[in-house]
Amino acid sequence: MRKTELRFDPETIKWSRGVKMLGELLTDDVVGPWHRAKVLMRTPQYVDFINLETEVIDSWVGAIQELVRWQARAPPIAEKRLLKVVVNPHRENDRRDGSGRRRNDTLWGHGAEMGKSYSADDGFEALVFIGGDGTLCEFMNGLLTRPEHEWREIVASTPISLISAGTQNAFGLGAGIPTVDAALYCILKRKMRPLDVVMAVSAANPDVVHYSYCGLGWGVAGDIAAESERYRWMGTFRYAFLKVKRSAILPKKHTGRVRYVLTEPQPPLLRYDDYPDAGALDQFEVEEGTVYDTDRFSTHRKSWAGIAGSISSPASHKRYPEFLWKEDCSDYVVVGVVNIAPDGAYSHPSDGNLDLILTRRGNMKRTMKLFGLYTMGKELQSDLVSYLKVKAVVIEPDHPTDCMNIDGEVLEGGPWRMEVVPSLFKVLSEK
Repeated sequence: MRKTELRFDPETIKWSRGVKMLGELLTDDVVGPWHRAKVLMRTPQYVDFINLETEVIDSWVGAIQELVRWQARAPPIAEKRLLKVVVNPHRENDRRDGSGRRRNDTLWGHGAEMGKSYSADDGFEALVFIGGDGTLCEFMNGLLTRPEHEWREIVASTPISLISAGTQNAFGLGAGIPTVDAALYCILKRKMRPLDVVMAVSAANPDVVHYSYCGLGWGVAGDIAAESERYRWMGTFRYAFLKVKRSAILPKKHTGRVRYVLTEPQPPLLRYDDYPDAGALDQFEVEEGTVYDTDRFSTHRKSWAGIAGSISSPASHKRYPEFLWKEDCSDYVVVGVVNIAPDGAYSHPSDGNLDLILTRRGNMKRTMKLFGLYTMGKELQSDLVSYLKVKAVVIEPDHPTDCMNIDGEVLEGGPWRMEVVPSLFKVLSEK
């Protein structure tokens, strides 16, 4: 062992021997990440220092803990941080009866009730859900049924996070917290980003607006939602099984018309990891004031500043006149209206767009080629697939029994109207 000098300031931790600099660590990388790796799917790097003086060791540990608190804009370590943690212990215990309807469990719908009753005056710095993707979706749907001035304040002041404990982790994979460690890291460091949300209504019940963070799907995606409960005993394998069943073995016919408003000009298609951090407006968002500030009970309250028209009437012709709409008519394998679902190769949590993926059914040869490309993850190379960035979508199925898949649940009664609301929520995520 050789003597090394260790220095610590708010920006870096540096170590040197004499005048020779041996290394440095950006303080923003402390507690988990490494600045060259992607989206927190990374292997932590370690540097070991040895000191025999307990007081010196304790002072360094305390300083790093205080650093993390300071970066999170939280109070010193001597005070408790205020997080509301919601656990759904029965995420896999809900079942459907013989008619396909969900049984009334005491905890089913609790997330929606919490969304209807949660108050920004409770003073929590964040809401952390432990459960499946549906738990978070319930809260969102409950919250947005409240008076507008109430939900505007809550979405502006209270970020949300999900520690996945469900069969899928679509939210985590799409929002940039793909692992439990990644989610915890972003909670500790209070790294925030905006999240777009999809609004959807069905013609059968136009007064009820449904809210989705992952997206919606028609065709095979709807078939999977309709049948997944029957195969719940298969666990996560049921999704792959149903994809094969309904796309190749026992396919259903899904014909109809898809109308959409293109984003103009069409942005370049970049994968999530390829978006540059430098200069990006949605990266590492810094708050002006937190729940720990002494003036948080003042009359000045935070409020979401976006336009709320699409929240009550998605894809309205008042906002999108007829000349803006384009259409596609075909026999489809699946139509995806994606926000952050993993199936959207170029989806981004806050680009203000929906990713419309049209997968058409061709003749036997072209369809088999499409399935072959799909198994290799190259389905976008097929001429049967179109990938578009859009603002609003209307799907008009020819068959009235068709349904939509909305965050894993069934939405019946088409046609369906959908629109994106940019940056409606805040989530704890690094990128």
